[in-house]
Amino acid sequence: MDMQDKFPYVYVNDHKAWLSDFIAFLRFWEIGLTGFAFVMGIVAILAVVAIIRSRMKIHMNEIELLHLIGASDTYIAGQFQKHALISVVKGAIAGSIVALITLYFMIWKLQSLQTHMLPDLNLTLFQNLILIFAPVAIGSILALLT
Repeated sequence: MDMQDKFPYVYVNDHKAWLSDFIAFLRFWEIGLTGFAFVMGIVAILAVVAIIRSRMKIHMNEIELLHLIGASDTYIAGQFQKHALISVVKGAIAGSIVALITLYFMIWKLQSLQTHMLPDLNLTLFQNLILIFAPVAIGSILALLT
């Protein structure tokens, strides 16, 4: 029997409606941020490729000269890989530091809300190390494969 039928002047407040809206909102942000991370990964790949291609275009005369004096293609490619690796590591470290500062600022702001609806967002040392070194490792592999 429905409560509204038995007691017409009683209103039952149910949390299911706003909770499902809140979950849908969080799913929207989860999908959006996953898409954003995917796009940033593609941009990182394109940036490394652009670094190598522009560097090769700038130094085309030097590459021809190195070929003329007998330098192998692997030696020349290694020099470009080294340059790309240095650029990627610098960018990844700077990006990781900015991302960690932003993340800890967001955690601090969420904790200041003093709401019990959100989970506790404390990162372990291992998670912090992953956030710092994963972009460096992935970027380094990408630079070496280029």
